[in-house]
Amino acid sequence: MEWGGTTKRLNMAVVRHAMRLGSVLFSVLGAVVGFTLTACGSPAGPVTEARSLCQSAFGTKALNSAPGTVEDVRNLSIGPPPGYQPGSHAFRGTNGSQVIGWCWTGKPGDYEMYAVTSGFKPVKIEGLAGPLETKTPLPGPAAIP
Repeated sequence: MEWGGTTKRLNMAVVRHAMRLGSVLFSVLGAVVGFTLTACGSPAGPVTEARSLCQSAFGTKALNSAPGTVEDVRNLSIGPPPGYQPGSHAFRGTNGSQVIGWCWTGKPGDYEMYAVTSGFKPVKIEGLAGPLETKTPLPGPAAIP
């Protein structure tokens, strides 16, 4: 019987180790492709929080989302130096490390990006408009050279 009990404990240890390894691999894969593991009581990550913030602010008009921080919003500079900082005074009184959602809304030819966080109105950051803007922008601030 001792051998059977030892084998059972060893098998359970192997299963627990494999589950932990699988969870780590799943989390890494999720970070690469843009989703997070929220099952089994795991806390929601910034990607999930950003998605929730955007959906709360815009509902089905939210085309996509990306996580960021209040500090990212305040420091974002658009255009040639010194640049325009549309969010330099955004979300007054909040901690710079607080999670925000970068949210794109709109339709082909007329897209707008906002920064959103709990308890504040969305802050318009930028827009992409014109006949060449036919695809939904990638999540997060536009990469404008």
